[in-house]
Amino acid sequence: MKKKLLALLLAAALLLSLCPLALAEFYAEVYNTESLNIRSGPGSSYSWLGAVPLGERVRVVGESGNCYQVITLDNRLTGYMSKNFLRVVGGSSSTEPISASSLAAAYGVSRQIIVGDIALLRASGEKISSTPRGYILSDGGRSVYTLACVHNVEDTEKELNIMVDNGCKVLTVAVEHPVYGLLTGELQLASRYDVHKFVEKLQSGEVRPLSELTDGVHLHTLDCPDAECFERTCRQLEQEGLLYT
Repeated sequence: MKKKLLALLLAAALLLSLCPLALAEFYAEVYNTESLNIRSGPGSSYSWLGAVPLGERVRVVGESGNCYQVITLDNRLTGYMSKNFLRVVGGSSSTEPISASSLAAAYGVSRQIIVGDIALLRASGEKISSTPRGYILSDGGRSVYTLACVHNVEDTEKELNIMVDNGCKVLTVAVEHPVYGLLTGELQLASRYDVHKFVEKLQSGEVRPLSELTDGVHLHTLDCPDAECFERTCRQLEQEGLLYT
């Protein structure tokens, strides 16, 4: 069972490390506009079906001219959107988490069994990260940096958006607790969509940020393409008063 589970995680990581345009389907997110229209055909002359807000992802299943054929993640709408305001996500610089429920359904077992097997795999040394949206198998080989930030809860989304907008993937958040020492939480946020879903959970009251334990001071571990990307992120955070110096 454990070998099958690891094989599935490895396969998902391998597929998502390939160029997304080589796959039958991939994901894209809305950017550079507050919302993007979905139309019944590949052009502005076709009827309007709805709109997708900034940072939201869609599943791309085809293309025609300057438009992608897409399906919204809730499967409510199928139509066409302009490529000019969609950027591909889930390629070589990111991975898509697999939920315990999805793995349980794939193998016909309970979610508790999956969670237990994941724990055994991690204990045996496999680099599996637990995120708010599921499990991912770490791919390694990229530049990882740590920085310190300070802000109130209301600025969480601004801080995280700065990081992902500059090309960084937010791997973890950590705080130094006076009693328990270093407390670390897995985030694995690679886009505005990921940030939005994470902040939604914070606002719902399901979870509270670790930084509340340390008056807003916390550490983030970032996966960045290069040092320039990290330095650019730090400069912008400092300009916004979010960098702890």
